[in-house]
Amino acid sequence: MRIVLTLSACALFCSVTAAQQFPVYSPSYALSQPNSNNIWPHATSPMRYMQIHDAWTFTSTGRTLIRGIAYRPSNDQFGYNKAAGSTEVMIRIGEAPTGVTSQTPAGTFDGNFETATVKTAFSRKIVNYPNSGSTAAELRIFDIAFPFDSPTFFLWNGSGTRSMTIETRCYSYTTGYPFDFVSSTTVKGYGYTIENGTYAGCKNNAGKIVEHEVQADKLYVASPNATIIGRSFLPTTPSIVSIGATRLNVQIPNTSCYLVNDPLIMLGGVTDAAGTLTFTFPLPNDPNLHRVSFLSQMVFIDPAANGPGLVTSQGWENGIGAGALVNDLGIIRMKTSGSPDTVTAITNTYKNGLVMQFNP
Repeated sequence: MRIVLTLSACALFCSVTAAQQFPVYSPSYALSQPNSNNIWPHATSPMRYMQIHDAWTFTSTGRTLIRGIAYRPSNDQFGYNKAAGSTEVMIRIGEAPTGVTSQTPAGTFDGNFETATVKTAFSRKIVNYPNSGSTAAELRIFDIAFPFDSPTFFLWNGSGTRSMTIETRCYSYTTGYPFDFVSSTTVKGYGYTIENGTYAGCKNNAGKIVEHEVQADKLYVASPNATIIGRSFLPTTPSIVSIGATRLNVQIPNTSCYLVNDPLIMLGGVTDAAGTLTFTFPLPNDPNLHRVSFLSQMVFIDPAANGPGLVTSQGWENGIGAGALVNDLGIIRMKTSGSPDTVTAITNTYKNGLVMQFNP
């Protein structure tokens, strides 16, 4: 059974904003679109490398303490089954000066930092990173980590107008594989979905793990068909979409099933003959919806599966994209090859960049 939400239901649904005690990402629209073969700056040659992230590209609008940066492998033919590697780097982070953005960068590395805010967050050292993984799910994980020196942190004022600047000085490397970066302008207005925790869902009475999906390419301001999907794989199954703002890890007694978000809003329906329930609804043309985020999970009523008769899917963190509100990627990467500590002028610029996870 396909259910179409009313605009009033959507307004209630869209008012949910997830708490900001978890990682912040930029650019947010790239989270569902891994697509690159880029290995700068961690595995090519000594270089000074910089990225500018405009404020609107982040998943969070709140103030966030950042204590580390992480990357994920490229999720394509360049990223599968690659051997572990290492890189020797130093990382600086700070706010960009007023007027400096991804569209208006300075021609020197230091010119893209507001002097009062810049700090060396990661002193020069060698980092070893793991094998790239062999499945698409493994390549979605941000496990290439650069934790900041203790007790260093950077306070990101997410709702401000300043861009964030990250500089990496690469001194040496061994082997290596491509990290994910955004390369397609078609994704810039999309929303995002990213796993809420590691819980993968539990099994229905036929032994099949149930599923949940939020379609990121339809989750944006003024979207005519934002879509949430649940799959019980059993026909005519009573089903609930649980929408929340707080992460949970609560096991349902006498089952292997978990609740992973608070059920602030619950939307009900029944699966079709194929065991699928689809909620489709329009999103208003309201710029304030951009970066509104929410947590979601499917709950299926399946009395034959276990004692309580409840089966739950994995959970997702979801964010509403900008749609047509922006006309650029909001990110730029720049580099100069040579001695990282002595080169000062930027010689190459690219209107795209590595996708980063900023850890609290």
